[in-house]
Amino acid sequence: MVHRRTIAVHRWALTLGVSFAALAPWSGSKALPPDAEAHLAELAEPTALDPIHPADRRHASPRDPAQGLGAIDPPRVGDADDLRRFLDEMARVTETQPRRSAADPQTSMLADAGRRDFHVLIEAMSRPALRLYAIAAAEHVADASHRPLVIAHLVRQPLLMSTITARGWEHEARYAIAEALMLDRARSPWRWAEALVNAGDPATHDALRMVLARAGCNRAYYDLIAERAGGVFLDDLVRRAWRDAVAAPTNHHQLQTLAQIAAGHGCLPALAWLVDALPSNPAQADSGPEAALRQAVLRRLPVEGSNEQLKAWFEANRNRVTFDATSGRYVVIRGFV
Repeated sequence: MVHRRTIAVHRWALTLGVSFAALAPWSGSKALPPDAEAHLAELAEPTALDPIHPADRRHASPRDPAQGLGAIDPPRVGDADDLRRFLDEMARVTETQPRRSAADPQTSMLADAGRRDFHVLIEAMSRPALRLYAIAAAEHVADASHRPLVIAHLVRQPLLMSTITARGWEHEARYAIAEALMLDRARSPWRWAEALVNAGDPATHDALRMVLARAGCNRAYYDLIAERAGGVFLDDLVRRAWRDAVAAPTNHHQLQTLAQIAAGHGCLPALAWLVDALPSNPAQADSGPEAALRQAVLRRLPVEGSNEQLKAWFEANRNRVTFDATSGRYVVIRGFV
């Protein structure tokens, strides 16, 4: 029997736009990419429990799925009404299946229709009952002739990211990927951010900044970006991400993570936030999250002492310190007494 975790990972990948080739590293006991764990619980249940498109629900039929699929005529190319008829009929039959798999005949049916008109697959992705089949079919069918169409529809239909990664079109699609990230269209932006980092185009840096700034930010996203970027680009991106994050509602833990990252890139306001967050109660200063926060501040200041002493030193010197990239600390500028 296939392990439930493996099922969940594969269903997460199909739903969120990760290519089949990318599944291998995450099907075992290794850690999952950022955001994956948050979605596995809801995606691990059988697909039959997914929300049903209103057009699918109205005409639900208890007939045998295999028999029903055999009675469906393929859509006429360029006929929008007939395309809806084709998808409606397939969705009605699919609804009767207790479980679904990419090996079901719906994948082949959609692939055949998609070879004649790729719009069939794009429209099928909007149907919850058919999206698994549409994603698998699109990865199989897509070729260079479909690339402009796929990229043009990516923002409206983010599930096409699976096709883009499967075909290696990330560089050509970088501007569409950036737009989708900035509009928060990517449910799990890990692969999307990775594609932009690999593209190395400064025109997409704003999208990477927004990934860091949003509430879903964690150190793994930073590590991904920092692994392939550096210098002034990374410093500026992180500082701007901090400004974006503090201007929008977010949870304390995520903001603290970004503050620690930004303070290490010369962002004085981020360091000020960390110092201000230090607990004044000595009993809490060396335990749990407070200890981690204290260590983060000590790594950036050239002095030691109690939390109150650290706060006092920073308040007295905040207007005359500069960031020393070599030591990673904020030091008093020479000439100040």
